[in-house]
Amino acid sequence: MSTLIVVRHGQASFLSEDYDRLSALGWEQSRLLGRYWAAQGLCPTRIVVGPRKRHQETADALLEEMGKEGMTCPESIHDERLDEFNWDGLMAYANSTLSVEDSDVGALKAAFEAAEDTKAKRRTIQHYMEAVMERWATGAFHEAGLETWGEFCGRVQSALKDSVVDSPRGSRVALVTSGGVAAVTAGSVLGLAPKKTLGLIWTLRNGALVEYLYHDTQISLSAFNSAPHLPAKNHWTYR
Repeated sequence: MSTLIVVRHGQASFLSEDYDRLSALGWEQSRLLGRYWAAQGLCPTRIVVGPRKRHQETADALLEEMGKEGMTCPESIHDERLDEFNWDGLMAYANSTLSVEDSDVGALKAAFEAAEDTKAKRRTIQHYMEAVMERWATGAFHEAGLETWGEFCGRVQSALKDSVVDSPRGSRVALVTSGGVAAVTAGSVLGLAPKKTLGLIWTLRNGALVEYLYHDTQISLSAFNSAPHLPAKNHWTYR
C-alpha cells in the first residue's frame, strides 16, 4: 500500500489586504509539520503544490525544516488544478447580485458589513460564505465565467488521480493545497453529496492533513483533519 497526504496550507492572512500569504502562525504551523515528519522519518517521495503563494510558503517551510534534519526530499511539482475554488469571484457575484436577489443572503451580507470588530466580522462572514457556497454547490445560481461546483470537483479529482499514477508500491505522496480542495478529495472518496462535502471545509484546521491509503485504482480514507504536529490548541486555526 502507498500513502497520499493532502495538506491544508498554514493560516493565511485572513481579512488583510493580501490574504494569499501565511501569517506568522501559519509559518509556524508549517514548520511544525516539517519537524514532525522529520522526527518520524516520513519524507514524501513526491510533493505536489498548488499555485497560490500560501501553498508554496507552506511547502517551503516544511521542506526547510526537514532539510535541517538532514532529510533530502524531492523537488516539488506545481499543479494549477490544486487551486482553491474562486472565492473572489463567488463573493463578488454574491455582493453585486445574489445578495440583491436572495433576501436571506442579503441579510447575512448586511450583518457582516455592520460588524464592528474583527471577531464579529469573522463570525458573520462565516455565515455569509456558507450560504453563498451552499447555493453555488447545489446549482441554485450560475454566473458566466465562474467555475461550477462540478467543474471544481472534476479538476480536483483529476489532479488527485494524476498525483499517484505510476507511483511505486510504498510511495508517500503529499499534496499542498487549500481547504476546499482537501474537502473535495474526501467527499469524492466517500461519495458525499455537495452539502456534506461543504461541511467538511469548515472543520479543517490550518496545517491539518487528510490521509489516504491507495493501491492501483483503490483508495481509502485513513484519517481526516489529522494534526499530530499541532498538539497545542493555540496552534489550531480555521481561517
